[in-house]
Parts: sequence; structure tokens; C-alpha cells
Amino acid sequence: ISATSGSVSGSTVLTVSAATLVSIAVTPTTPSVAIGATPQFTATGTFTDSSTLDLTSTVTWASSSTAVATINVTGKATTLASGSTTISATSGAVVGSTVLTVTSGSTAVVAGSTLNPSIYGQSVSFTVTISSTSGGATPTGSVQFQVDGLNLGSSFILVGGSATSLSTSTLTAGPHNILAKYLGDGTYPQNSGSTTQQVNKAGLTLVADNLGMNHFDAVPTLTYHLNGFVLGESAASAGVISSASLSTTATSNSAAGYYPIHVGSALLSANNYTLAGTQDGIMTVAPKVMDARVWFGPTGTNSMSLLGLTRDLPFINIRAIDVLFSDDVAVSQSMLQLLGVNVANYSTSGFSYNPATHHATWNLPTAIGVDRLMLSLSGPAAPPVVGTGPNIAINPFADAFSVLPGDVNGDGVVTTSDIVDARNAQASSGASYVIWADVNGDGVIDINDLLEVRKRIGSKLP
Repeated sequence: ISATSGSVSGSTVLTVSAATLVSIAVTPTTPSVAIGATPQFTATGTFTDSSTLDLTSTVTWASSSTAVATINVTGKATTLASGSTTISATSGAVVGSTVLTVTSGSTAVVAGSTLNPSIYGQSVSFTVTISSTSGGATPTGSVQFQVDGLNLGSSFILVGGSATSLSTSTLTAGPHNILAKYLGDGTYPQNSGSTTQQVNKAGLTLVADNLGMNHFDAVPTLTYHLNGFVLGESAASAGVISSASLSTTATSNSAAGYYPIHVGSALLSANNYTLAGTQDGIMTVAPKVMDARVWFGPTGTNSMSLLGLTRDLPFINIRAIDVLFSDDVAVSQSMLQLLGVNVANYSTSGFSYNPATHHATWNLPTAIGVDRLMLSLSGPAAPPVVGTGPNIAINPFADAFSVLPGDVNGDGVVTTSDIVDARNAQASSGASYVIWADVNGDGVIDINDLLEVRKRIGSKLP
């Protein structure tokens, strides 16, 4: 290197040599990461001329504890366990390092429900999602669900960081604490999350019972029941206390028809149920059989009621059966059956019905002989004259009676005593008429009745 001024000059010698590496800085400095993280390290060299250079790809990387973390040739570490390790970068005789601290990962545990709020008796399951908050991998392992401090089944394996519990339908009404307890894995410690499951009361409907009665009968006691129970419960097992005010417009004098049974005020108290509503019922007033009679005599003009009869009938010429209803009904010949011992099934030869008097009459082709009989009445629905809705069926009716022509005293056998009783009734011309002695039913007691009794001496009921 020379310097000249006019004829004067001076010089020196400058020797230039290559700059040498003085130090290596490893960054990030003293990092702390969670297990599973893969931090990237950088090596920056400083030279004798104060210049710097990125040496990441040329240095030799090493970890002092490969059980805690390993590092590859590009400076990217893989964390394996909690602890500390020295990460070093070497170039020739120059070494730079930093300390890597590996900690357990942290998680967020979010508990939930498949149905919240739910209703008592509804099936509900609980869910959990566990995610890493430390940048690590998706948590694995299992989780235990608890309801109000009690385990709900066994633990469940996480799939993609999520799990769902068993379903339950027995949670009582009210709030319940749901805990999802994460049991941890090799990367993440135990943790838990919770939620509140609200179970609302199930609704019950108070329903007035549908009832039936006959025209002119006393109104039956009005009753009700509750609908809507779950889990196979009843009012008794569920501890339900209820009351209701019930009323109906039907009376004993109400014509056949349909009458409302109204639910007035209603109260209900229960741990798991509430009153959701009421439902009215229907009182069905059915036509009633007011009387059943037999017609007898030469012209069939005399009659006798079968209701309350305590003895057999002595008449020789019973020719018809008459039934009186409380209301106008739809009735047919086939609805009446007359069954016996000596004759299995009596046929009828004619039928008539008077809607004004509500009388139905079945004619017999021949007089009834000695027999024990059962009169029964049933049949199709009978529409009422008063009332609305579907037809009202005639209530089934049955009455047993016996016929023993000539049995004046009603002892079940025809003997000379019956002749004596008939003669006595004939002789007492000033006394009251005794219908039992009028065997032929002509309205007078005379020798003809005695003859009819005599013909049947020895007859008796089967």
C-alpha cells in the first residue's frame, strides 16, 4: 500500500487473512415446551471480523439426553419425556448450546350433554372433548364420567380426543353435576371438566275416567287417573299426591245419552312430575230394562213380572214375553234368547216394538211347558233418542224363572195340595183374586182351573 506526493512516496504491506469463527449462538434460548412438541433450533456463527452467518445446516447437532429429546441434522428436535437436555451445535472447535426444558402437556377438558335440559325419564348421554393447549398431539387415554360424584359405568377410551358416556334415563328432576375426569397419558397429565345437567319434571295429564250407568240408576262415584308416567312408575311408586274436583251433568233421571264429566280444579305434587293438563271424560247413560213380563191366558191378555220372582209360574198358556225399556231403543227379534232344560232354545214366532211406550214383545209359537228357563237380552248397539255421539248399547239383561203348570202353591211339584188351594181360592168368592190359582189365566178361578191342576198331578220341575 503506497502513498505518493510529488516526488515523495511512502508504502507499507497489508496482509489479508480469512476471518475465523469465534462463537455459535443457539436459539431459541432456554426454551420450555410440552412433550410432543418439535421445536426448531437455529445456529448463528460470529466471526473474528464481527460478521455473522446462519450455520444451522452445517453444524453438528446433539442432545445431551436423548431420552428427553432428540434432534436431527436440520436442528429440529423431537420431545419424548419431561426433563431437561442440552442442545448443542458444533463447528470445528467451536460449540454453542442452550438448555431445552420439556414439560408435560396441558389440556382443555370440555364436558357436555346430548340433551340439556332433559325431561325426567328421557335418555341422555354425556360427552367430553379433550384438546391440547400446549401445542402437542391429540390427547389419548381414557376418561371416567361421574354423575353427582358417582361413576357412570367404567372408563371410556378417547377416540380423536372425544368420548361419550353410557346413556341414563333415571336422573331425578333438578340439577346434576356431571364430571368428565381425564385419566391422562404419557404426554398429558390428569385433568377434568364439568357441566350441569338440568332435568325437568315430566308432565302428567289428569284424566277423568269414562263411566257408565243405567237410566234411573244412581250416578256412580266420579274417578280419575293419571297418564304420562315413565320408567314403569305408577302414582304410588312415584309418590304422587293428587286431587281433582269432578262434576257431570248426568243425573239418575237423565235420558240415555252421553254427558260430560268435567275436571274442575286439579292439584298434583311429586318430586319428578308436574301437572301438564287435564282431560274430561264421558258419562254414558244406557237404556235400562225396567221390567220383563210374561203374557198368558186364552187371549194372552194377562201378564206377570219376572223381576224379583221367587217361585215358579203355574200358568198353562204363557204365549209371549214383554220387555220394557227406559228409553226408545233399537231392538230386534234376534236379541232375545230363552234357554231351558227340557227345551234347549225356545224359538219366537213374532216380534213387535212400540217406540212410544218402549215395549218390545216376543211371541211364542206354543205355550211353555214344564221347564227351568233363562231369559237373556243382548244385541247390537241401540241409538238413544236423546244424546249425541256413537250408539249406546243396551246393557245385557238376564233373568231366571221356572214354569210348572198347575203348581198353585209354588212348591215345585203338582200335588193334591194344589187342587185344595185352587178349590179354596174358588170358594172364597168374596176374597181377593188369587192369580196363582187362575191356572188357565182367564181372569176367574173356577172348575176349569181345578181340572187343569188335576191333569198335571205328579209333575215337577227338572
